[in-house]
Amino acid sequence: MNRRRVAVVALVAVLFSMVLPVSGMAAENMTLTQAIQRAKELLPDLQYPSQFESSLSEIDGRPVWHLRWYSKEEPTHYVNLSLDASSGQLLDFRQYRDPGQETYAPIPEYSQEQAYPIAEAFAKHVAGAQLAQCKYQPVPPPRPFLSSRHWPQFYHFTFKRFVNDIPFNMNTISVSVHGDTGEVESFSMRWHDLEFPEPTNLIGTEKAAEVLKQQGDMKLMYLWPSSVKPEEARPFLAYSFPKANSLYINAQTGELVSEYYPYPHEAPAGYGEKQAREDTALTPEEAAVVTKIDGLLTLEQVEAKAREEFNIPSEIPLQSRRLVKDWQFRSVRVWTLSFYAKDVEDGYISYNASFDAKTGELLSYNHDQDYKAPEQGSMTFEQAEAFARAFIEQQSPDKVGQVKLVTEPTERKEGDKLPVYYYFRYEREFNGIPFPANYVTVSVKADEKPEVMHYSLRWVETHFPSPAKALELDAAYTQVVERFPFILEYRLVTEEKVTKVSEKSSLKVLEPKIVLAYRLTSLPSYVLSPTDLHPIDYQGKPVVEKEETLPQDVAGHWAEGDIMFLGKVGIIEAPHGQFKPDQDITVGEWIEMLSRATGWHTDHPIIVLPPWAKAAEGQPYAGLVRTAINVGLILPGENVDLSKALTREDLAVFAVRAMGYEKVASLPGIYQLPVTDAAQVSPERVGHVAITIGLKVMVGSSNTFRPQNVTSKAEAAVVLVRLLNVER
Repeated sequence: MNRRRVAVVALVAVLFSMVLPVSGMAAENMTLTQAIQRAKELLPDLQYPSQFESSLSEIDGRPVWHLRWYSKEEPTHYVNLSLDASSGQLLDFRQYRDPGQETYAPIPEYSQEQAYPIAEAFAKHVAGAQLAQCKYQPVPPPRPFLSSRHWPQFYHFTFKRFVNDIPFNMNTISVSVHGDTGEVESFSMRWHDLEFPEPTNLIGTEKAAEVLKQQGDMKLMYLWPSSVKPEEARPFLAYSFPKANSLYINAQTGELVSEYYPYPHEAPAGYGEKQAREDTALTPEEAAVVTKIDGLLTLEQVEAKAREEFNIPSEIPLQSRRLVKDWQFRSVRVWTLSFYAKDVEDGYISYNASFDAKTGELLSYNHDQDYKAPEQGSMTFEQAEAFARAFIEQQSPDKVGQVKLVTEPTERKEGDKLPVYYYFRYEREFNGIPFPANYVTVSVKADEKPEVMHYSLRWVETHFPSPAKALELDAAYTQVVERFPFILEYRLVTEEKVTKVSEKSSLKVLEPKIVLAYRLTSLPSYVLSPTDLHPIDYQGKPVVEKEETLPQDVAGHWAEGDIMFLGKVGIIEAPHGQFKPDQDITVGEWIEMLSRATGWHTDHPIIVLPPWAKAAEGQPYAGLVRTAINVGLILPGENVDLSKALTREDLAVFAVRAMGYEKVASLPGIYQLPVTDAAQVSPERVGHVAITIGLKVMVGSSNTFRPQNVTSKAEAAVVLVRLLNVER
C-alpha cells in the first residue's frame, strides 16, 4: 500500500474513533465556554491560533455561536466555526493557512478518489444523522494544467438531501479537502427541520404543463445579437423564457412559486461604454472633412438645432462635442453635444444632447440643474405618459406608432401624493413582435411647469426575419416540456401567517415552508429557437452541449488509470467511447493533447504562417498549427508533419517544450544519455531526451530508449500524466 493510501486509511480511522453524540445537549443555549469546549471536542486535532473572538446571532430562527481563532503574525492562519447554540451541531467550519511561496505539481498529492473517504468520514463524524439522509453528488475532478501551481488544490464534495427519494436542493452538506495535505479545510451544512409533505395527490405533469402555459411568461421576440461585430449584426427571432430555470409549480395545488430573473434584452452591461471608449471622437478638422464627404450635418447646424429645440441660452457655453459612430448600430453617425454653466443664478445648469448626424433626429437628451422639488407633482401617471408620448411624436413622429409602453404605473392608495418624476419605457414592435433592443425612454418632471428631463432613443433600420415558421405559443410550450421534462423536488417557500396581537390588530409573519414542486429540467439558455425550441445563444446560434464521452475500450488495459483520468478532466476525447489505446498516435494528436493540458486555445491567433503551414489550411489540426507556433511548441522555421506517426524522440521534444524547457534542452555539449542506444537520438534532441529521462517522465527498458520507435496513444497518455506530476 502506497503512502497516500496509508494516510487516507489512517485519517478515516482517527475520525471514526472520535465520533461524539450530538443529541443530548442541554435544552438551554450553550454558554460561550461550552461552545468552545464543544468545538474542541469535535475537532481535537486542529491547531488553534492564539487570538480569539466570538459572536452570537440568530440564523433561520435558531441561535448560533460564531467562533474565530486567528494569528496576528505572518503567515496568516485562522480557524472559523459556527455551532448551533441549542444543540451543539456544527454548521460551518473553515481553516486556512497561507501557503506562502510554495509551489506544487499540477496533480495534487491526493487524488479525488483518495480525498472522498476523508470528506465522507468527516461529514459522518460531525453530521452523521443528516448525512444518512443525503446522496453524494459526483463531479468531475478539477482540471490540472501543465504548469507550476502556486496555489493549493481543494476537492469539493457535496451531499444533497433526499426525502422520500425526492431531492431537496436547499439542504446540503459540503466538505472541502486539501488535495496536497489530505486535511479537511472546510465544512458547511444547510439544514431545515421542517415537515415534508408526502408525495401524494400530485397534480401530474400534464396539469403542470397547463399551468406553465398559463403563467410561464415565454414570449416570441426579436433580439439583437451580442458579441458580434456591430456592423454585421442583424436581429434574430427567438422565444425568450426568462423564468425557465426559476419557475416552480406546487405539485399538489398547481400554484406557482416563481423567482424571476429578468433576461437582459439589451447588450451586456458595460458593452456600450466599452465600445464608446474604443471609438475615439474625431478632431474638429476630421469632423469637418467627414461631414462634407458624407453629407452630414455640421457642428454649427447641430448646435443651432439643440439651442433652438431646448431653449438653451447663448450664455451657456458648448463645453464639448464629439462626432462618432454609434457603439451598437455602426451605420449611424452621432453628434454629441454638452452645454454646462456653473455661475448662473440658479447654481448650475447642464444640457446634453445627441443627434443622428445624417438626419438630425434626436437620439438622447438630458437636462439637469439645481432644483428644489415640490412636495408633490401636478400630473397623474396617465397625464405624464401623454406628455411623454407627445414629446416622442414631436421628435420622431414616424416611430411613435411603432412602440408600446412597457412601464406599468406604481400602485397608489387614496390620499397618496402624486410623484414629481415619472419614467416611461417604450419598446419597438415589428409584425406585432417585441424588439426590445429598439426602445424609447422618457423621464418627465411633473411640477407646475412639466418638462422632459431625459430622453433616449435606440433605433436602427434593419431587416427583420419572417415569423411565418415560428411555432404558436401553445405548441412552443409543448416543445419545451418535451425537450426539458418536469422534475419533482422539494422546495423551500415562504408562508404568510397571521397572528392576532389584540382585538384590533394582528401581525403578519413570513415563515419557511416546504412544498413539493415541479420544475423544468435546467435549460442551458433562456433563448430558444422559434421553430423547435432548441436552446440558442445570444448571437442566435444553436447551443451545442458538448457530450463528455469517457473511453469505453480501456478496461483492463495496463494504462487504464491514466487514460480514464485524462478523459475525466477533458484532456483527451473518446468519440463514441473509443480511445483506441494501442493505436499509433500522430504528431498532431500529441500536440493537441499538450495544448489541452496547458490550457492553450486553438482559436487561430494572428501570426504569420510558414509556407508548409499555409498548405495545411483546411486540413486536420490546421487551427492547432497557429497555436503551436504561437506558444513555441513548433519553432520558427521548423517544418512539422502533423499527420506522421509520433516517435519516442518526438514525444520527448514536444513534452520538454510544453514544460518550458526548450532553451535549456537546446544547450549543446552538456548532456549525457544513460542508455545504450544513445547514438540513435538526433544530436539536436539529446537534451530533450535527457531531461525526460532525468525527470522520469520517460523510461526505457533493458537500458535502452528506442528513440525512433513509434508511440501508442496509451504510452502518450502515461507520459502526459507523469508530466502533470512533475514539480517545477
